[in-house]
Amino acid sequence: MQKYLELNIKIEPLQPWNEILMAELINIGFDSFTEENDGILAYVPEDSFSEDELKNLWLLSHDEVKISYTIQEMPNINWNEEWEKNFSPINVENKVLIRAEFHESQNTPYEIIIQPKMSFGTGHHATTYLMIQQMLDMDFSGKKVLDIGCGTSI
Repeated sequence: MQKYLELNIKIEPLQPWNEILMAELINIGFDSFTEENDGILAYVPEDSFSEDELKNLWLLSHDEVKISYTIQEMPNINWNEEWEKNFSPINVENKVLIRAEFHESQNTPYEIIIQPKMSFGTGHHATTYLMIQQMLDMDFSGKKVLDIGCGTSI
């Protein structure tokens, strides 16, 4: 499993510099980010990281922004497994239950069983919930239905 480093970066003022910094970090190997109230958390594979490249970023020497950072090694964690452990079922109006195989069934007319694996369409996004809610009021008898990415990817 690949080791990652986390940069905890404080940016003052935050806007618009956080987006500019993320663009610069992508160019030197960073591949994921979490936006925070006072900066960003940036992640890079340990074997791709060069502190010299980081220190040479244009934004770090820019007078209009104050940036500080700390670097720490991330533990090797299976993030899919961690996310899946915390996946909670979705119940739409006590009529549709969206759940993983490891959740107990509930007494609902419809049940959708998924393998979440951080996939799109787990029911947690508002558009998915709203589309299912809307579909409950529709008559699909004798009709063919095609999901073309309207928020019901489950």
